[in-house]
Amino acid sequence: EIEEPIREQLIIQKMQAKITEGLAVSPVEVKRFYNSIPRDSLPFFSAEVTVGQIVKKPDVNKGVKDQIENQLREIKSRIMDGTTDFQTMAKQYSQDPGSAAMGGELGFFRRGELAPEYEATALGLRQGEISDPVETMFGFHIIQLLERKGNTFNTRHILIQPMPAEEDIKKAERYLDSLKTQILDEKITFAKAAKEYSDDRSTSDNGGFFADPQTGSSRLTLRTLDDPLLYFTLDSMEVGSITKPMRFEDEREGTKVRILYYRERFPAHRANMDDDYEKLKAATRRKKEEEILSRWFLTAKEDVFIDIDPAYDRCEALKDR
Repeated sequence: EIEEPIREQLIIQKMQAKITEGLAVSPVEVKRFYNSIPRDSLPFFSAEVTVGQIVKKPDVNKGVKDQIENQLREIKSRIMDGTTDFQTMAKQYSQDPGSAAMGGELGFFRRGELAPEYEATALGLRQGEISDPVETMFGFHIIQLLERKGNTFNTRHILIQPMPAEEDIKKAERYLDSLKTQILDEKITFAKAAKEYSDDRSTSDNGGFFADPQTGSSRLTLRTLDDPLLYFTLDSMEVGSITKPMRFEDEREGTKVRILYYRERFPAHRANMDDDYEKLKAATRRKKEEEILSRWFLTAKEDVFIDIDPAYDRCEALKDR
């Protein structure tokens, strides 16, 4: 039901990216944009914070992993001897929320789009063959190759995720506590430690710091931190401090441990070039994109047949000039 609207939206985004390809914004343009805004119309920004994290995913002990592998081998054996079928077992046992209800089927993917270990195993199978258990970053799988078409392939799988035992979690806490001591003793910076040791790829490349998805800035309003636990933890912290290791739940990967670093706090203020350059640069870029797209539209509408939905027949940009 949603395939066609999503496809249309992706085409729009791709075309807009092509039209605005090579767009750059200079500091002079940012300053000109800023000066064009009346001072009493400049936006008022809420208080902002810069906060980082170093995350450790507990290493699951070998006993738990062996138990899961044996469970998957037993499931495979039952499928192979005809006691049951793959789809029934996937619905009953698979912990992949995206495919379990569909009997484990993932649909067609190209090479390079799935976990390397999963892909290598799947492409080494004959059509209909079921693999032995294989481990990826998501857990343990058994995989059945359904079909190959050129450079794409379709599989179904059963995923079971190993859950760390209490001692595994405590080991991760001790690891982060030791890392925190090194940071406080200035043997390593927080940013370097995050890049080298954090298991959270979404923040580690940014030195561990959370970033606004719209601007890329590390300065965030408290509303941007949509995690209530983060919000309340920061409320009790002093700027410059690092928390003790704290447990939290990841929707896909279960219990993890992290330390938080409250680096800076910026009070509420009216927009200015010194404190808000990145935000103003993003706004300048959006304005330039809108201008380029508008100019392109006025040119293209002379050459392209456009059927206007009655809901939009009052749009000035669509009227003949």
